[in-house]
Amino acid sequence: MNITQKTPSVVLTALFLVALVPIGAVNAVPTVASEFYYGVEYDWSSVDTDLENLTGLDVPEIFGEVMGAADDAGLHLILGQLQTGSSNVYIHHTENIMPQTIQDNDGKNVSVWSRTDDVTLRHGILADSILQTDWSETIFGTEPKSFDINMFQSLEQVLTVDMTYTEYLDTNSDLVGADMIFSMATSIEFDLNVDALFEGGGEEFPIDFDSTLSAGYSITDSTSQWRLNSPDSIYVDISSNDNFNWDCHDCGSIDGNYTGTFDYLFSLNGIPTEDFGLDVGEFDLDVSDSLTNSGTFDMDVNGEYDFDMGESLTVDLGDGEGMTTQVQSCESCLPGNPLMFLMMGHVLAGSGESFAQQITDDIGEELSDGLASTLNSVLGGFNAEGNTDGNLALYVFDGEDASGSPSDGTDDNLIRITMTQGGDINWEAVSVNISVNNGAPITCGNTPSSTAGCVLVEYGDVGDQVWSVGDGVTIKENGVDICSIGCDIEFTITDTWEGKTLDESSGIQARSMSSNDSRFICDNGNDIPLYWYDDGYDDCGDRSDEPNMPYPSDKLETIARALSDSNLQDVLEQFALNLENRLELIEPFDTLPYNDAMWAPLWSNEHASMVGVGVYVMNETGSYTMAGPVTEGYSDDLPAKLSIRYLSGLDANTATNGMEDAVSLSTIVDVKEHDLADIVDDLESAGIDVTNFLLPPISNTTDDIDDQASPTAEELAEEAGIVPFLSPITMIAIIALAGVVAGNRQKEHREEDDY
Repeated sequence: MNITQKTPSVVLTALFLVALVPIGAVNAVPTVASEFYYGVEYDWSSVDTDLENLTGLDVPEIFGEVMGAADDAGLHLILGQLQTGSSNVYIHHTENIMPQTIQDNDGKNVSVWSRTDDVTLRHGILADSILQTDWSETIFGTEPKSFDINMFQSLEQVLTVDMTYTEYLDTNSDLVGADMIFSMATSIEFDLNVDALFEGGGEEFPIDFDSTLSAGYSITDSTSQWRLNSPDSIYVDISSNDNFNWDCHDCGSIDGNYTGTFDYLFSLNGIPTEDFGLDVGEFDLDVSDSLTNSGTFDMDVNGEYDFDMGESLTVDLGDGEGMTTQVQSCESCLPGNPLMFLMMGHVLAGSGESFAQQITDDIGEELSDGLASTLNSVLGGFNAEGNTDGNLALYVFDGEDASGSPSDGTDDNLIRITMTQGGDINWEAVSVNISVNNGAPITCGNTPSSTAGCVLVEYGDVGDQVWSVGDGVTIKENGVDICSIGCDIEFTITDTWEGKTLDESSGIQARSMSSNDSRFICDNGNDIPLYWYDDGYDDCGDRSDEPNMPYPSDKLETIARALSDSNLQDVLEQFALNLENRLELIEPFDTLPYNDAMWAPLWSNEHASMVGVGVYVMNETGSYTMAGPVTEGYSDDLPAKLSIRYLSGLDANTATNGMEDAVSLSTIVDVKEHDLADIVDDLESAGIDVTNFLLPPISNTTDDIDDQASPTAEELAEEAGIVPFLSPITMIAIIALAGVVAGNRQKEHREEDDY
């Protein structure tokens, strides 16, 4: 009877408690599937215009002042760059609220619903840069002095990413796991050409140098699966809190597969090595290969993320007439689903780790046969064959005179050998042979008790059992007169355990000091010059005191001496002074158009997802949407705009469809707009003399842009012009310089007004 009397109170209490529980927890699966698009596009040819809109600094004007300052000083200088490019990213979010079945981390079937983010990213840059400068001085009765330098640089860069991220949630909207289909391709090609002529003292030194560096890396059709150890309420928690820390240091595992391809090419030619004491073509190099690898990966998942929500906004996602969505700016978020980026990072790491080892091994082998052998012959003459352990760990040993006085005794110090690069070698595996004056090899003992004709006396860290970087040995006679007056000594160092030659010298001089003066004695019995003065020169005329070091030719010395004796230093100092004076004329905005800005990935508690991204700016007169969806309280009529295009709804859908098949530079970028002949008047309008200006050839070398117009040299010479346009990094440096000068000038003016 008492129980019956209490029943209404119990029922009312239960109903009240249910009313307090969020609806989402009772009916967690959405009743209507959501779908929305958003995307961002940027045109890189607008960088200089955008900077002028924001700062008031006219980049072509700054270039003009730099070139004018040089001309006024007697140094002809032309700088320029033409850049064309596009960066585009689009996200399509869909939901499938129909019941589905997947297996959880324990292999058990679980009922879920899913939502998917499709990401399409396309980025391409095409740039041509030029620097031309010349100077000359002619004085009656002396030889002319001059230089004429033309540098051409071209750059092509492409990045494409296609990613489908599908996550599975149970009936409580707890995250069970996710699948990802991922493909990526990135490539870069860089070409540099230097055509120069230096003149002085009746000598001429021409340079025609070319280099190419290209590399491409792609992951095709990688599929992976992530399953958490147990369902995680992350999305419910984020949507219920303005600040939430997701700490998941044991979030199950990801397993997947991949196919990766890596292509590379590096070529170098035209360095005038013969004028630097090296053989002709010493640095000429051509290394290339294409690698493909397929494999699987399995890795644990760990992650931590702070979701710090900021301002509440009302936005139009473009998903219906007059429909708006309440969102919050996530101050610490990426412009997309954070867990999608977490999984992408693990996929890249898993697929890249094993593939990277193959790339490293292959490039190491290529370089050991190409670049390494070239460098080795220059730095010390050692043979690169066998001088790698497969991971590009080359050994380098420097040899020098032991600073003793070889005599007819049998205990002279001869040469010193120091390891400057390489790994530790056990002394028991070390074998050092020397050849004196091209004689038969002698193996030196590496213990004090050795009876060999020479022994190794260690210096450096002598307390261990290995030869390490920084350690060395002095090769000393051991009861045998190996060198009496002065000798040419070659050494060979071998790792007997590995059966590898680690280093071979081209010859080290063991010097003998005369008792009558402070000069080294010359013995030409074997046509080996061994006579050194204290200043390091020898009377045999070839500076053989450092036989392993290249020396510039007499021609280079003559030209360098002539340029040093000219007024070039005065010209450069005057150029710097002129530049400072001219930059004072640059007029940046006294007050920037905006005094505050907000970067806002847009989180929706309704959708428990990122639904867009916004960049908002403010000043004294209002708040504006620089890029993002239509937002209540923010105007689209900006006082200073950037060339960022934000798309949502149908516009974003159309742009995505139009970009999905764009995988090459010519399909991402309108390369026909990259035409040097179309920007003829820019330098002339800046007051630059382009009479003798030579434009570089069109640098687009990719196979898919053969249809681009290539004007002849005569046509280019007649039209003669190139826009003085900056790459972002160079532009920042120029603007910083101009900003400092302009700021100092404004400060001086204010101080004068106060006075």
